Amino acid sequence: MIPDLTPSEHERTELTAIRYSFTVCSNVLVYLVTWLVLHVTGENNAQIGPGDEGKFQHIVLIGIGIGALTSMVFHLLVSESSTPGHVRVAGQRISPGLLLKDVRLYQVALVYMATRLFVNLSQVYIPLYLHESLSMGAESLAVIPLVMFVASFTMSLLVNVINKKCGRKFAFLLGATLGIAACVWIRFGSGVNYTTYEIYPVAALLGAGSSVMLVTSLGITADLIGPNIESGAFVYGAMSFMDKLSNGVAVTLIQDMRCMTVCPTYYRDILLFVCGGAATFGLVMLATLAPFQIGTRGTADGEPVYAGLDSNPGLDPEPAYLAPGIQNEVQPVIS
Repeated sequence: MIPDLTPSEHERTELTAIRYSFTVCSNVLVYLVTWLVLHVTGENNAQIGPGDEGKFQHIVLIGIGIGALTSMVFHLLVSESSTPGHVRVAGQRISPGLLLKDVRLYQVALVYMATRLFVNLSQVYIPLYLHESLSMGAESLAVIPLVMFVASFTMSLLVNVINKKCGRKFAFLLGATLGIAACVWIRFGSGVNYTTYEIYPVAALLGAGSSVMLVTSLGITADLIGPNIESGAFVYGAMSFMDKLSNGVAVTLIQDMRCMTVCPTYYRDILLFVCGGAATFGLVMLATLAPFQIGTRGTADGEPVYAGLDSNPGLDPEPAYLAPGIQNEVQPVIS
């Protein structure tokens, strides 16, 4: 819906940041509920065991109840019809076949895939790292992820300014650097001082890096759509498909490769090599986008048409429209 609301790149980034801020708020709420249930019903330093099954049932039921309520509010009260004075910009309906011939679709998809791998796997394996690698208490399973989400929320308030002032490339580089720094810190962190104090800035770095990378990669996706909002659903669907497929494969492989005996360093290494490797791969794929201008799309004589090098530090502050001579490849849509 975001590309349909505004043709402005910076407004799309701001809307994406707001969307992510509320995503973080929902995650923070889950961890506050988790902390409250674990804190009130058990000992703070006790580790999680089979006897805690009922506590997690309560946590899940509370989360599902709140989510169901807000979903009903959305579907009942939010209208998709244009508001008074709102005029949709002209767009082009591009066939999925033409989109699939565009190499930039795959490059952007890989950037988004790498970002989602970093964000999702760090969220999944941080609790296991705390529990099995560091042997921290049950309360830490809520507090540390909460620190991550608070840092994500704080950074989401700034990421639009970073993208606007410094550009997409710098913003993604900043986010990836923060994330990689956290992964390296995890690799070398140990001892009482680490589990007592250092784990909190590590969590903050993971959260801040995740926020910047995710909002920026979604902004790059919106740039790829450009004025062609009628193609937005297909593009976002392709991104989501790559995201879900890669995360499912990654989690399956990680769990299948886990040793059956006690391996205290396993999840530490997962955070270093898998999450840190995903952030690094995202940077590599972003670098491959440098020769291309995001926002133009089409073919001439059957070949994709690309713009030249972008001199702006970001990825196209004003996404361009289709190049001349390719209108026969698209169907204009004006409403």
